[in-house]
Amino acid sequence: PKITPTTIIISYKKFNTYRQMRNEFFEIIELFFKIFNDSLGSRSGLRYINEIVIPDDNPFAWAGYINPKLLGLFNFCENNDSLSRIFHNLDYNYGDFNLKFQFGMHNPDYPSNIVKKRFILDYDAYYQGAQGKDEILTNLDKFHTKIQKLFEYCIDVKLREVMNGK
Repeated sequence: PKITPTTIIISYKKFNTYRQMRNEFFEIIELFFKIFNDSLGSRSGLRYINEIVIPDDNPFAWAGYINPKLLGLFNFCENNDSLSRIFHNLDYNYGDFNLKFQFGMHNPDYPSNIVKKRFILDYDAYYQGAQGKDEILTNLDKFHTKIQKLFEYCIDVKLREVMNGK
């Protein structure tokens, strides 16, 4: 964890379960609010960046892995061989929190052409405003629930099989 006068950040490269991550975060927040009991958070958030890497010679063959509704611009391009990035942004306002959803082929070799089969599903949910410890944890659960639902909607059968070790 990284704690500064204005920020508490816990970053994972990979994690096992939301419950485990939540429990670790809860311990840190509990201790923080015990020491600084008059504090209020001004922003809370949860971000998942899912990098999907599939070994394949065709970096644009995502049918069966990703919901076809996310692949619309792939059909728009006359020649995928000249593409160096395909990335989309959607911003949602759910009333009590916001969610920024970015997805596509970010291409770590940009501005070179896309040659690797990598797809990003990046979810960033957040609440801006005063909140105490209990509200922060409630928001964290709301964020996770919405992100999980959106993630499930974004993936397709082949990716589920890969994730389940089939």
